[in-house]
Amino acid sequence: MQSVPTLHERREEIRLLPASNIEALANAIFHGDPRLPRNYLAGLNPQDRTFALRAILQLWGVTGGTQVPREVQLKAALATHNGLDSLLNAGTGTGKTLSIPLNSMLDNPKDHWFVLIIGPLKRLQVTQGNDFNTQYQIPTVVINEDTPRNDEWWQTWIYDIKKKTPGIATHIIVTPEQLFRSPEGHLSRFGVLIRNKHFQKLLKRIYVDEVHGIHVDGTDLYGNKAFRPAWGHLGELKALLPRSIPWHCMSATLPPHILKTVETQVLRQNYVSLRVSSNRPNTTYATHQMIKSLDELRNYDCFLMCPYSPEHQPHILALLRQQGSHIGMSDSYLQDAHTSFADPRGTCRILCATAGEATGVDFPNVKIVCTCGLPSSLLVALQRAGRVIRRTGPGNTGLFLVFYEPWVHDISLDDFATGDLRDPDRPQGTLTQSSRKQDRASFASIQYVQSKSCLRDRFAQYLDDQAPDALDFHTEFCCDRHPDSPFDLQQMLPGSIFPGDPPPRPGKRKQPNTKYRPTHERSTLDLRIILWLESRVNANPNCPRTTYDILTHQQRLTLVRTPATLIPSANSIVQLLGESDEWEANYATSLYKVFEDYASDLTKAAAEAKKEEADKKAEERAVVQSKAAEARAEARKKAEEARAAKKKVAEEKKMAKAAAVAARPTKRCRAS
Repeated sequence: MQSVPTLHERREEIRLLPASNIEALANAIFHGDPRLPRNYLAGLNPQDRTFALRAILQLWGVTGGTQVPREVQLKAALATHNGLDSLLNAGTGTGKTLSIPLNSMLDNPKDHWFVLIIGPLKRLQVTQGNDFNTQYQIPTVVINEDTPRNDEWWQTWIYDIKKKTPGIATHIIVTPEQLFRSPEGHLSRFGVLIRNKHFQKLLKRIYVDEVHGIHVDGTDLYGNKAFRPAWGHLGELKALLPRSIPWHCMSATLPPHILKTVETQVLRQNYVSLRVSSNRPNTTYATHQMIKSLDELRNYDCFLMCPYSPEHQPHILALLRQQGSHIGMSDSYLQDAHTSFADPRGTCRILCATAGEATGVDFPNVKIVCTCGLPSSLLVALQRAGRVIRRTGPGNTGLFLVFYEPWVHDISLDDFATGDLRDPDRPQGTLTQSSRKQDRASFASIQYVQSKSCLRDRFAQYLDDQAPDALDFHTEFCCDRHPDSPFDLQQMLPGSIFPGDPPPRPGKRKQPNTKYRPTHERSTLDLRIILWLESRVNANPNCPRTTYDILTHQQRLTLVRTPATLIPSANSIVQLLGESDEWEANYATSLYKVFEDYASDLTKAAAEAKKEEADKKAEERAVVQSKAAEARAEARKKAEEARAAKKKVAEEKKMAKAAAVAARPTKRCRAS
């Protein structure tokens, strides 16, 4: 009985199928399938068409018929196949990285070539590694500071330097920092390996994902040192490696001033340029001026349904301005939050994150992306806008919203007349570590917010995107800048926009309320209230109520600020919050118990602190008295030693005088 061929055997069959049979097989499989780019294939020479059809068949077979490469992906794969450098400048969600497995699936496994993929983020590395390993069946390893360091792992998976033999993996995903010396002057293990001439001979292709990082992160800009200097050294790596290795670069954000840096660093003059519009027609763009500042939390109430409904709450990604990590949060917690948010059935519906979630991460179901605070550059804004719903088709639309501070309107575009005027991301002048947010604001970001014209067109001008579809949109509204459009931001948000505090009544001066709980007591009390809320929700899993339904954020803030003297009973909490009799019956007593326990703990802590202070003072007095006694004893000892020394000196003088007298010669009288 004939056995069913394995996936590897089917791939090898397609790879080795004679060119004369490839086209017939493709026509039979894709008969009437509109996904096949027939017009593009018809214009290729026979060799390139055969390669393209093999790549199409391989991808179709590996993914069970679910994926067929588009024209731009085939162009990228062909350029690399023909040994040319290439640059794919295409919007987020266009499948730029698909050209990587298209080439790899046609490599002869016996040759065991290595493919090096350079990317910016660990989370993006993990996602790509999983895709290559599971979806495309390409052995892939990720190398970063968490990679095992023992010889056995490296020899098994990557390369045995002594035997000069490759390991299992063919795809190696690294961050730029793994390729160069650390600030302390040390090379990583892979940094040493890639400088090995025998290993270099097995490098077949190099891909650089999010290549704009060369300029944005790897270059000293506007007086600031490079944030990730390793990005700026990729040109050195290109010079170090054989010229026969083609480099393929990818990005969705390459305005002309950044493109020039990339071309200079890593692309040969005859590189193949591939451009697809970065326009996202399924996204509506809008801006909104925040009340007071970023720290006014009521600005964000508009993202939360009230009453809250897990089934209807849209997925919202709120991205903060600063770079770096979430301080105080464990890696496992961050990964759990990321996974839950990315899963359409996950419990996390609103994710507040930093720049790590804004680049290259594929969230398929984000309805609203908000960048909190003026983006540092329009490139950052574009990258963040790329997280809005990644699915295509009717109804899959979303909103990209910039929440900006009031001071944005105090800056004039005329203030940006210095520096390189060809750089739209330039600030008003040279920056220092102590520069204010206002000083760091870029020309393009200020222009975007202050613009009276179409925001989609503003992005197109920034990117020099002249594609015919650069201004197309499939949403109800293009953006909030068209005066003839009935756009209403409130209608696109699940909660109410914070209008600001009402003005004081005429003729009455608002008296300041100076009665507050001490600030050092508030965070602990707030944590106890949160734990109480969670316990109340968990106590009745069949009840659809959430913690927000029991206490809003503003009510929690009121409770932790109010001094203990103004909360003498459970009923006082009800009066303070303006709650109902039903709420009082369900929650007031148990919540007041939290305040009682906390007050008791504060009293105990104060007593313990007082006792510790008294013990400390008694110990300090004892130490002072002991040191004083020691000092007196030491003084007496020194006085006695001084007297003894003085007495000894006197005796020595007396003895010396007696000796001198005894040594005088005896005088005789002459008369005798």
